Amino acid sequence: MWKIIYSFLIMLICLMPLPVHAENRKAAENDQLILYYNNDSGQIGLKNKASHYIWWSSPPDADQLEDAKPLTITELQSSNLLTYADRNKQSTAVLRSGNAAEISYQKIDQGVKMIYEYTACGISIPVSYQLEENYMSVTVNCNEIIENQAENGLLAAQLTLLGSFGAARAEETGYFVIPDGCGTLIRFHQQKKNVKNYSQKVYGRDITNIPMSKPAVTEEIYMPVFGIVKDGNGMTVIIEKGDGNAILNAQVSDFDTCSFSFQLRGSDLYSMPGTAGNLTVFESGSMETEEIKLRYYPIADEIINYADIAETYRNYLLLDGGLSKKTHVDDMQLYLELYGGTMKTQSVLGIPVSMKTSITSYEEAQRIVSALYNNDVNHISVIYHNWTDAGISGKADYKAKPSGTLGGNSSFRKLMHYFGSRAIDFYPAVNNQVFASGNGYYHFRDTAIRISGSYSQQMGYSLPYGIPDTQADTKALLSPGVFTKLYSNLAEDYAEKSLKGVSLGNLTSVLWGDYGKQKISRNDAMKALQDSYQSLQNANLSIMADCCAAYAFPYVDKITGVPLHASGFDICDEEIPFYQLVLHGILPYACTPINATADSIETFLTAIATGCCPAYDMIYTEASNLKDTEFDQYYYAYYAFWTDTAVQEYHIADIVLSGVSDKIMIDYTREGDISITTYEDGTQIKINYAEKSITAGGMVYQLKNAEEGE
Repeated sequence: MWKIIYSFLIMLICLMPLPVHAENRKAAENDQLILYYNNDSGQIGLKNKASHYIWWSSPPDADQLEDAKPLTITELQSSNLLTYADRNKQSTAVLRSGNAAEISYQKIDQGVKMIYEYTACGISIPVSYQLEENYMSVTVNCNEIIENQAENGLLAAQLTLLGSFGAARAEETGYFVIPDGCGTLIRFHQQKKNVKNYSQKVYGRDITNIPMSKPAVTEEIYMPVFGIVKDGNGMTVIIEKGDGNAILNAQVSDFDTCSFSFQLRGSDLYSMPGTAGNLTVFESGSMETEEIKLRYYPIADEIINYADIAETYRNYLLLDGGLSKKTHVDDMQLYLELYGGTMKTQSVLGIPVSMKTSITSYEEAQRIVSALYNNDVNHISVIYHNWTDAGISGKADYKAKPSGTLGGNSSFRKLMHYFGSRAIDFYPAVNNQVFASGNGYYHFRDTAIRISGSYSQQMGYSLPYGIPDTQADTKALLSPGVFTKLYSNLAEDYAEKSLKGVSLGNLTSVLWGDYGKQKISRNDAMKALQDSYQSLQNANLSIMADCCAAYAFPYVDKITGVPLHASGFDICDEEIPFYQLVLHGILPYACTPINATADSIETFLTAIATGCCPAYDMIYTEASNLKDTEFDQYYYAYYAFWTDTAVQEYHIADIVLSGVSDKIMIDYTREGDISITTYEDGTQIKINYAEKSITAGGMVYQLKNAEEGE
């Protein structure tokens, strides 16, 4: 009883009008929202008129925290945080607007512009806060950032906007929605001790820079969004511009917070002979990010959960993000990834020679597909890796020239005819990330340059120590500066050869820069990739993505490799299918290959629970032939071991999911071993992980029967 009364009192406090102080001013108002600002502290307030709830940029009672460190209080009271670099000292420092910035104001249309002057480093940052119809827009034009001490080596490096917006007090219940992998929740005040704060780059790390130790294996953030759900209210925060250089942060402490930071200038470690340790090198010249723009959407409803956050982001993508619906009713496909040729060292007259070697020839690819098609798996998307000589040898791959090692032109034409006569969708794959010299692209000219000025050579790491393996061959990273030309040539050549599709590998989910003379930031690389996707679309090529980041959503037609799990950081509490909640019914997608996982039955169950088409890796040769090749990771993929399972699981997926293939996923819950997925037409699919069963349409399907062939 007391708990109910206490919660009611807290709700009343949140609904109370702003305190009547001279420093609290109304900046703008429309039919749905009111924007306030505090002319003393720089605090921002966003009131949702439907619920009367006010979202604060800083907790009003932050200074009343008991036992809190002064730095914590200052950070909570700061609208923005600036990290600046001192190139002379090779160091960085953080300044907080709450105690290190002088704030001035300018009235602008439907809002206010605040100029934060950080006198300690001579940097001035203008931030515009404006109301749109149903959201608050926060914008920084980076060309307007002033660096008065740039000649002394003091440069803006990173900016955190509204770092404490919607911070959760100890008495509030709720969680942050984090788009890590499939998605995850960070619940408020879970008594987590000694856990690291969440801090991950949107679209993954910049692989141009080479870490001094092996990076942790984690999922990526594929969508530039996060959500806050607390006490019956929701907030969806979306990056409209600047996402290529963004970092998502979350922490749990006296107040739990979640926010975006933006890298304005990058840094790299440089090892100089004769010196101890490594030197930090910062970018000079113009900033990486041209404009930062965020949208803050308040949500008011009787019941708010993470599905509402996903709905808000999906609506944004459809209305303003360039995304269009590409799903169709009763469309369930099996996604099949085949692997053609690889380089393998073989003995020729007693001399070891690296030679092109067939793993799955064109004729063998047809045999694998036939084994599925002849068992009524008649809706298949085939992705065929390393099908050209350039792909096999690791050179820049942009010509539709079949490899003689796999059977040559005649055999490839027969394969194409087989696919065409059976309406099988074919996606020959290219993955122009690392490359060997040749085919018109060369290391000395086309390798991406690190901030330190050296070539970006991707390396392996020793298994026991996680340090760079100096004995292993390195691979040159292709500069994003060549993307536009390369993919324009690819589009032209594929169209001439009557190919209808292309798989771009991870070129739809990974970003990197080139910091040499071309000075290409991740945002620049993102734009170059989007231009490349457009060239492919103009050539009427269907694009298959290997997973997919938001910047590629408007251009791709299908997605494979959709993550089924999050990174599993200690700060996170539970996984949710946020990625799938956003995209189901809009873009067709498949899960990560089922047979690549330790528990294929559980993976298939999770795929069904999250609306994924099934996907499988397959090769024709036996696993023993993969030893000492780049394909040795596909030891599990011998087709004869998986054909029957793929057939049976596809038919279950077809029965259960084809009817909702074009339907929005509106809810997902999981309690213990039971998950329930709900679609917009009312269809519910229940998964029992303990019993390995699927319940849908009044029928129960036992997965163990499918695996055992009963």
